[in-house]
Amino acid sequence: MQNIDTILNRMDKLLNSPEIESDPNGMEKFMALHKELLKEKGYEIKETFCKCCGEKVDEPKNEDGIRLALEGKIFKVNYVCPICSTETEMSTVSKARPTDKPILN
Repeated sequence: MQNIDTILNRMDKLLNSPEIESDPNGMEKFMALHKELLKEKGYEIKETFCKCCGEKVDEPKNEDGIRLALEGKIFKVNYVCPICSTETEMSTVSKARPTDKPILN
C-alpha cells in the first residue's frame, strides 16, 4: 500500500507542476506512472489493438494517440488508432482474478 501512495503522490506532483503544460515528455511521464500504479495494484498490461482495424495502438507516436478520461471514479486510458481514428481502451488483466476476457481499464 505504501508503494501505491508513493506513486499517487508522484502523479499528483507531476499533474500540479506548473511545467506540465510545456514539458514535451509530460504525457510519457504520466503514462509511465499510471502503468506503474496499475502493476502495483495487481494488473498486467497487455498489448492493445484497435477494435476496428486490428492495428497495434498502445505505443502512440505523439500525444494525439492518447485520450485520458475520468468516468465516475475510474481513470481510463483510450488509445486512438492512427489509421481509422477509433478509440480503444487500454487492455489490462487482473493478476488476482485470472480470466480469458481482459478487463478494460
